[in-house]
Amino acid sequence: MKMKKKIRLGLALLVVFAMMCPGAALAVTTKATEAPFNSAVANCLEDSSDNLTIQIPPKAFAKNITVKVFKKAAADINAPKEYYVCRANDITFTNVNSVQETNSMIPLRITYKFDKLEYLRACDMDTSQPVSKFRLGYFNNVQQKWVILPTTIYWNGENGVAEATANLGSGHYALFWDPDASGSNLSTMGGENVRLFVNYTQVFSQVEPFIYEGRTMVPIGVITTNLGAQLTWYSEDQHAKILTDKHIVEIWVGNSKAVKDGNIVAVQVPPMIIGSRTFVPLSFIGQAIDAEVVWDGFTHSVYVTK
Repeated sequence: MKMKKKIRLGLALLVVFAMMCPGAALAVTTKATEAPFNSAVANCLEDSSDNLTIQIPPKAFAKNITVKVFKKAAADINAPKEYYVCRANDITFTNVNSVQETNSMIPLRITYKFDKLEYLRACDMDTSQPVSKFRLGYFNNVQQKWVILPTTIYWNGENGVAEATANLGSGHYALFWDPDASGSNLSTMGGENVRLFVNYTQVFSQVEPFIYEGRTMVPIGVITTNLGAQLTWYSEDQHAKILTDKHIVEIWVGNSKAVKDGNIVAVQVPPMIIGSRTFVPLSFIGQAIDAEVVWDGFTHSVYVTK
């Protein structure tokens, strides 16, 4: 499986090149607190200092943007008094005209990682309080008020992730503890359940991805369609042809060999049909159509970007 492309801020020339040459644009993951992004492709900024991740689908903003993350003190964000502030940041999305974007056209995904120590501090050592009281908050600069985002919590007893997806823009962001929160927002993901994201937008299939013999199996038709590739199915011999902008790939159900641009390539688990959908190993997607593929075992999520 390919790893995500990681660049440091000092190597941002790749991003600049992508902005200047849209035809050469690639999905980019940047580990930094500031980075320019081409809005035509999928982008992800990971701020390791605050364990904060921002996933930006293509065309979330009309123009190319620069994303900046600033650490903030709890006293500086005018948070609601009923919440305990675990972490706070200012995040700005500034377009090429130096205008801060106030609302994305497509939902962004923001996550904060936390650990057991942070949970114990938030709940004041009262472990009868469920970890599901963590919430993500966003201060809308236009409305001048805090909005508590629909938050999903992933938790394994030692470490956790708080995740929210919404149309977002420049403003304050915070990981809150709400002592009065009710209801469970704990994720039920686990076992063989898998979420599928293409260019940081969740996509769904009649049969969802699953784990088979230690391999993550994904519906190739849903992925190729969402990446703009053409897929043709031949029922007479149960094989599929995938046509991308650069490659022609053919696979056969039950066959551990495929053909890419006339060359035979191996498929770790032979393609299979489940519920009228053709499934292939996740790693084959990257190999076959030059996509970046990432398996996040903590949230049971598959990310395919190109």
